[in-house]
Amino acid sequence: MACSAAAQPAATIPSFVNKLSSLAIPESEDNADIRQKYRPFLLTDDAAEDWVNTLELTTAMKMAAQEMRKSNNRIKVLVLYGSLRRRSYSRLVALEASRILFRLGCDVRVFNPEGLPVKNDTDHDHPKVQELRELSKWSDGHIWVSPEQHGNLVGVTLPSGNRDRLVDCMEEFVKYTIVMRSHLELFGDRFSEREEKRNKEIKERAKQV
Repeated sequence: MACSAAAQPAATIPSFVNKLSSLAIPESEDNADIRQKYRPFLLTDDAAEDWVNTLELTTAMKMAAQEMRKSNNRIKVLVLYGSLRRRSYSRLVALEASRILFRLGCDVRVFNPEGLPVKNDTDHDHPKVQELRELSKWSDGHIWVSPEQHGNLVGVTLPSGNRDRLVDCMEEFVKYTIVMRSHLELFGDRFSEREEKRNKEIKERAKQV
């Protein structure tokens, strides 16, 4: 069944939000189409021990739980990676990052760039372009992972320093988004846009004279 990135209903908030081992969307409450198409980071039940579930994320977890209680909404995150190779370092890191965010209660959707045309002025209506545009409009924030230059590491064997830094970045992303979410309008109040608006108003008044 086809699914629209923007049209699907928001994921529900778990009943026992105080259980801070994980705030992830349970399969029983998730949209099956979204889960299949946009959550390739989810591990199977028979997978090896999940290192993400062993992370101590108390502060971010409590902040996320409080935000979910207050707003009844999850942080919506679009994750993008820049390589088409299935075992690329950037793709694997994107999936690991997604699992951390998912445990912290985010509604995470990973965009598969396969089939996306190279940027040009003619493919605005291409299905992959439309899909990416809808996902971007749906999301509260993006995580971008660029292709590696020389690395050949795999996600399950990230050196501890790199792995810790990845956890730091995802934890900071959630904290920052929660703190700044209520001040979103401030970031739309920019000098250049105010000047553009003022000049437009001046021109409109001049036409009326």
